[in-house]
Amino acid sequence: MTEPQEAALLANVHLAEAVRLLHQAPGWEQQDRAVKTVLRRPGLHLLIMALKTGATLQEHKVPGALCLQVLTGRVRFSVAGQTHDLESGGLVALAPEEPHAVAAEEDSALLLTIAG
Repeated sequence: MTEPQEAALLANVHLAEAVRLLHQAPGWEQQDRAVKTVLRRPGLHLLIMALKTGATLQEHKVPGALCLQVLTGRVRFSVAGQTHDLESGGLVALAPEEPHAVAAEEDSALLLTIAG
């Protein structure tokens, strides 16, 4: 009988703690956003982003498929001429290279996953 092999653990992150640390980072008081890479592997990139009310990410695109999850707060997400209001727990997913923009309607924390 063989022992089952355990999957390799790529990351073990407490999201609320990661956001708290972003809010404590030097310069946070002077900036409207902060970002921290949680994991970067071939084909997978995870980031935690904190945005202050009014912060915007102008239209841009990323090379892989994107999943954006709102951990706290509320953001306005624009893509393909449509605007989506996302609150805590909301999630959107995009195909690679899809232009999009984000505006924080209130202080917010996001989990961004880029695959591909």
